[in-house]
Amino acid sequence: MRLIFVRHGNPDYSRDCLTEVGHEQAKAVGERLKNEGISRICSSTMGRAVETAEHIADAIGYPRENITRLEFMREIEWDFAGPWEVSSAYVKEGESIMIRDWEIEGPYARDKIVGFLKNRADGFDNLLASLGYKREGLYYRVLEERDETIVVVSHAGTSTGVLSRLFNLPATFLFDALRPHFTAVTAVMFKGKEGELISPRFEIANDSRHIEGM
Repeated sequence: MRLIFVRHGNPDYSRDCLTEVGHEQAKAVGERLKNEGISRICSSTMGRAVETAEHIADAIGYPRENITRLEFMREIEWDFAGPWEVSSAYVKEGESIMIRDWEIEGPYARDKIVGFLKNRADGFDNLLASLGYKREGLYYRVLEERDETIVVVSHAGTSTGVLSRLFNLPATFLFDALRPHFTAVTAVMFKGKEGELISPRFEIANDSRHIEGM
């Protein structure tokens, strides 16, 4: 099974929708994904993600009404500085962002972001279990081998948090290292035989070449 994470297009955050440029970016990523053999499209329930998912659906001939809305993939929230700024500050001070126990010892320890990230990661693990890939310790047990490609349209913070869980990487690291652009594509492969314990593998990360020049 392959998962393709897509960040929404350029947004009007106040209205939770895409800007004119955002619509063009979403159309472009739809064209980018046209030949990827997508069998299912999922989306955060937020407007900017749904509109992006609809453009992808139109491009590949997938019925808009069949898009699966995932409430747990809505964007995360935080109390203090944004997670990207927090991790950048650590880098500028020459401190490590590979904080293994970042939820209890790191810069986010007393921030509500920890609860939001756990909720998103737990929700995604439940989705994976329904698809036949059940979390077991640090990895995933293949209960049902699937040969399909699923698109998940969401947000920079949410997808980064989910990837932190999938790969057992500190969120403090990924918030600085990944930083997905608008409509950036990150593909992850779950490859293994039924009964095997596997770790997902990156196929491509933060690919936004389809919007160059926009």
